Amino acid sequence: MQDKFSYLENLIEELSSKDKYVLLVFLLRCQIVEYALKYLLGGYPYKPKGFIPKGFFNRATIGMVIGKLENLDDNYLNEIVEKAKDFNKIRIGIVHHFLTSTASISEIEATLHKRLKLANEIEADIHFLFDFISDNYYGGYSYEELSLIGIV
Repeated sequence: MQDKFSYLENLIEELSSKDKYVLLVFLLRCQIVEYALKYLLGGYPYKPKGFIPKGFFNRATIGMVIGKLENLDDNYLNEIVEKAKDFNKIRIGIVHHFLTSTASISEIEATLHKRLKLANEIEADIHFLFDFISDNYYGGYSYEELSLIGIV
């Protein structure tokens, strides 16, 4: 999995050097944000037992994951959820309505540049929350470390 992340991060970095690739960069970042949100939901320690149905992550859209996170009604998650909802609205607009949009290419590119900053914020917020959870719930171990040995 790490190889795929490294590949995406390197590709994003390479494409980010030219403004004309902002759409491609945004779509690649959507993949990373979606995975980060799924990882957050999967590793969130305070969810009720059975909250995530078997096979959920195999079929879940980013909107479904956001909905599950929102249903947890946790103040620590609220800001991430709101940012993710905003990010997802733009993602839906680009993925499903790009060709029929009345916005110009330059308007779309400007919006995407702003939303890429939002992707950075979402990912940073998730890292911060997991650091907090790791320190206060998992005894300093990461969720990933504990899942490797079958504790979570």
